[in-house]
Amino acid sequence: MTTKKIFIIILVLFLLTSGALVVYNLFLKNANNAPAKRDVSFPQGELNLKINQISKEKALAPVIGEDNKTIKYYYQSGPVYSSSFDGSTQDVISENKLPGLLEVAWSPDRKKVIGVFQGAPEKKYCYDYETKKSTLLNESIESLAWAPSSDKIAYHYITADNKYDNINIADPDGSNWHAIFQTRLTNLIVKWPSADKIYIFDKPSGLTQGSLYTIDPESGNFAKILTDIYGLNISWSPDGQKILYTATDAKGKNLKLYIAAADGSQQKEMPFQTLIEKCVWEADSQTVFCAVPQQFSQYAVWPDDYDLNRVAVTDDMYIINTATLQKTKIAGSSAAQSFDAQNLILAPNNDYLFFVNTKDGMIYSLKLEF
Repeated sequence: MTTKKIFIIILVLFLLTSGALVVYNLFLKNANNAPAKRDVSFPQGELNLKINQISKEKALAPVIGEDNKTIKYYYQSGPVYSSSFDGSTQDVISENKLPGLLEVAWSPDRKKVIGVFQGAPEKKYCYDYETKKSTLLNESIESLAWAPSSDKIAYHYITADNKYDNINIADPDGSNWHAIFQTRLTNLIVKWPSADKIYIFDKPSGLTQGSLYTIDPESGNFAKILTDIYGLNISWSPDGQKILYTATDAKGKNLKLYIAAADGSQQKEMPFQTLIEKCVWEADSQTVFCAVPQQFSQYAVWPDDYDLNRVAVTDDMYIINTATLQKTKIAGSSAAQSFDAQNLILAPNNDYLFFVNTKDGMIYSLKLEF
């Protein structure tokens, strides 16, 4: 074999090897590190996945840990715990007691929290787990939301004398604030699902019409998305391009769940009745898990009576393809194990679903084996 032929063979082998490495690094390597994607066609019929108890006491605000292998949460008495996804191990993050703790809002990077405590008015504190610093926020701050980057908060600011009524942006401890929008709306909910859009809407009630508005955090430009809907509550997909929202009639009856584009177009009614706080989006922004009440009271006002604990429900769990509206029941309540699920979250690889059962206040998980 001539030297020229040997050189050509070596060159071809080198190019083939280089090409294989490029393909691996660009596609296969990233795919191995990415969350598992679920087949868009779900199992037919019903599944009966096992539901496991995670917490040992009544708990608040479950969130996936920074290691993406654990779930952490507050006990209602204040201590913070971390558990494995199957609940087999449990570790203490903080043993501090927090009397009067009502709500906890984790930053998206899970390094800070804003806690809401009983009081007149309620007290809000920002706690930084890295600096170990706690800061009392201004008592005129009403509803608030974390920026996706975790470095800012947006909030509704209204003073007791009503001289100031704004949507503001600030650092998490309340410093370096500035107003981006002035409003006369009251009882607002603030959400910040994507970097370029802050949303505000009326506190959900089946007896009051609500509307959804968007505000550009940089320019303050304002637009109306949905208008005059009774029982309006909203949840955004992870990519910020879709919403789930609820609506009722003028008496708070006939609750319906819809999916739409983020601008309010392309509306489709979902094939079941449930509340926004009983649903969670998968990372693909197409698949949704929802706890669906087995029965809806025809006498209750939705969501008012449910929020005030005047009506109880018992849920079954479903997975839904929002494009095709195909749904599959994956777990159900029974006489032996009954749940009323809220605060649903998914593990990063879509292999566990967690929720708080309001019937006993405990956190539970489902291993998604399908």
